Amino acid sequence: MVVNGTGVHRLARAVERELLNRGFNIYGTDDTQTHYHQTVVVDLRDPEGKNARAVALALAVRKRIFALRWGGMIMPAVEVRLDSSRFEDAEIIIGDDYRQFFPQAVPLY
Repeated sequence: MVVNGTGVHRLARAVERELLNRGFNIYGTDDTQTHYHQTVVVDLRDPEGKNARAVALALAVRKRIFALRWGGMIMPAVEVRLDSSRFEDAEIIIGDDYRQFFPQAVPLY
């Protein structure tokens, strides 16, 4: 599940397309009224957050200084919010920093 937490119109659909191209299984998109500054991967099934950490690691990118890759990795934040009523293992909430994790995501108006 991809949730838009930025207020950018149709961003969740654009990120969904990019993730599908990367080989992820996406089961839907949504918007939230809460504004997120940082992208968060929420684990819905595992109390230790293993699902969310695996997704966050798959989305991780190297830090850049100008156009050069330099230093460690940048990953989305990881949270655990168990919800056994949901079908998904994890949910990605897109924050204002989405461009570094989803550079190909361009919302279509």
